[in-house]
Order: sequence, then structure tokens, then C-alpha cells
Amino acid sequence: MPHMREDLWATFVIAKQTNCRITHIDPTAALKIPGVVAFYKASHIPGTNSFVTTKHLHIVEDEEIFASSQIRYHAQPIGMIVAESFETAQLAPKKVRVTYERSTSNNRIYTSVQQVIDANDEEN
Repeated sequence: MPHMREDLWATFVIAKQTNCRITHIDPTAALKIPGVVAFYKASHIPGTNSFVTTKHLHIVEDEEIFASSQIRYHAQPIGMIVAESFETAQLAPKKVRVTYERSTSNNRIYTSVQQVIDANDEEN
């Protein structure tokens, strides 16, 4: 697909830790990069911050678009950078500062689907 001059590029800002809670997100350094247009996070989403909701599909919990607090898995999206070029959109997310607080609830980290299945079997 051909690109137009006015096209914008978007890249997720992803969580660098798991099993923790976001305490602060500071996009200041990223927004100072020439060509960065915007940064969006959970609080910028109007309505429900979810791809699907529990009331429609009988699922246990909503699936957030951007993590609003709890980080549940590696590389979970916590925001999005919008920029004027692909290169800037790739660079800017690395400049967003995220502060985490370690969760004390479950310190196990699963590195495969099978480990998740096994842990779920142990709990039930």
C-alpha cells in the first residue's frame, strides 16, 4: 500500500516487567523527539478500555487495550506512540519512562503455555 505524506505511524509502548503494577508513566522525553505527535495510554481511551467485555462473552475479566495498572504478561501494551515516520515511531517508545511496583500476590513467571496449563491444573 503506498504511503501518503500525511501518514502517521504508531508503535506500542510495552511493559518491560511482569507480575507488577504500573505506578507512573512519563512520556516527556519521547514527546520531545521531533516528529512525535502523541502518546496515548489507558486513561485516554473513552469508554471501556477493553477489546472485549465480560458482560458480552461470559469471560472472567476484561481484556484491556492498554494496561491501566496491573501488568499481566510480558510485553503487554501500556500505551502507544504516534509519530510522523516509521523510524521515529520505533525509537520513541524506548524513551517513555515507566515505574513499576512488584506484586506480592503470585511471583511465579511462566515461560511456556504448558507451564500455564500445569499451574492451572494444580490450582483446580
